Amino acid sequence: MGKEQFRESDLARKVVGVKFTPGDSDFMRQAAHIRVLNNRLYEDIPGKWIPAQCGPLDSRLVRVFVGTATKHGQCKTCGRLLADCVGHFGYIDLEFPVFHVGFFKLTIQVLQCICKVSHLISFIFKFLILVS
Repeated sequence: MGKEQFRESDLARKVVGVKFTPGDSDFMRQAAHIRVLNNRLYEDIPGKWIPAQCGPLDSRLVRVFVGTATKHGQCKTCGRLLADCVGHFGYIDLEFPVFHVGFFKLTIQVLQCICKVSHLISFIFKFLILVS
């Protein structure tokens, strides 16, 4: 029995909306490759600069150290060459929540545009969204 041919649906579909978010902590843990536990950048080996395991420069995260600095080296995480490797990241569990620096200015603008009495978004914020 052969493969069934793909046929497009005749039904037109409308995109209702697109939402961009930084992601919550559970999503970040699932998408990350390793948990960063070590605060040292390099191992304590005299004369050698070897990235520390589970550190910020772990060879499974940083493309410069994974052997992919040359076109023929392979990534230790995915096994792909430099041109094909998308890069990988880890996560750090923090004791307290923090604000992302990139969203800090916008967060302050949004908070300043919310009415303290009625808790409604003011006209100024709607205008800022339309202008920017």
